[in-house]
Amino acid sequence: MRSEHRCNCLYKRKVLPERLKVNLNRKASSGVVRGAKAAANSRNSAVDFAPLEINNRTWGQPSEVRGEVRSRVPEDRLFERGLMATTTPIQKAPKLSKDLLVGAYRTMYLSRRVDDKEIQLKRQNRAFFQINGVGHEAINVAAALHLKPAYDWFYPYYRDRALCLQLGMTPLDMFLGSVGSKDDPCSGGRQMPSHWSSKSLHIVSQSSPTGTQILHAAGAAEASQYFSLVKEAAELSHSFHKNEIVYVSLGDGASSEGEFWESLNWASTRKLPLLYVIEDNGFAISVTVDVQTPGGNLSNLVRNFPGLRVEECDGTDFAESYDAAANAVEHVRERRGPALVHAHVIRPYSHSLSDDERLYKPEEVRKEEAQRDPVARLSKY
Repeated sequence: MRSEHRCNCLYKRKVLPERLKVNLNRKASSGVVRGAKAAANSRNSAVDFAPLEINNRTWGQPSEVRGEVRSRVPEDRLFERGLMATTTPIQKAPKLSKDLLVGAYRTMYLSRRVDDKEIQLKRQNRAFFQINGVGHEAINVAAALHLKPAYDWFYPYYRDRALCLQLGMTPLDMFLGSVGSKDDPCSGGRQMPSHWSSKSLHIVSQSSPTGTQILHAAGAAEASQYFSLVKEAAELSHSFHKNEIVYVSLGDGASSEGEFWESLNWASTRKLPLLYVIEDNGFAISVTVDVQTPGGNLSNLVRNFPGLRVEECDGTDFAESYDAAANAVEHVRERRGPALVHAHVIRPYSHSLSDDERLYKPEEVRKEEAQRDPVARLSKY
């Protein structure tokens, strides 16, 4: 925490003074909202945004290739911060269809461009905050393809933009939230951006303190289990489905918090229909995973929980993520207990626009992350 505080202070002294010269008392103008509507009137619309330079690198072009992206990252590099868990082997799914791959790529690319456009809005002082899901797109879309919107229940966290797009939220929904518009369908502009919610899709809003959604998800999973066991209770709930499951996601930082371990203890004890997706990008803002997780690998810590199925995968490889999500969802939907997908992803942009990763992330790490860009990898699949 001391290192993180020092980095933030340096950033405030060196970078923010220049930015504070502009008027920070911005209002979400109707022009921005109209521009968002014109740019993205549906999830399937093509969003034509220019490439954006972040931290002296240009991101977003689908044809952009940084090194060899066809082959998977060697295990000794991918999991170098800790021993790779000997978890349940991933069973390969049948060959993925062209339509599925193209659809997945479309959502992943759209998610990237929406992030880039929001960053542009923030720099234009039209949005008050931005936190991105860049590098997490592959596991997001892979998980969403095995889940059912308006049927299952979703407790996502702020990096799950691609998941929410795949479930049915639109770029317009997201832009309205980023500019704090009263037409924001998530909260009427009252929540922070990237706090996704949709009553019709069963996406439940999270709170800003990280990790709070985990216990909420455990409670929802227990309610689902109760409805499946007590017929009279199920008859009172019009939205209950006998094989529904609950999805909850979190980063490697939140996995060190008490909410995660409390929920995991109860989910395993009660065999709750709860799917955990740990999106491990190696950094909790500036704190590396090996500093906060014993051994540097969460899978090694949880694999002996009774009834818990653990799948560990390269979360930047769409095909591998798709297989891991398939196995985990099948386990939970068949009511065999909870499952945990530990996806190793990247965070090539800074934590948020209130952070500058160059103050703490070594250049060689940033170059390795660029080579594992999930959007570029899938474009060459």
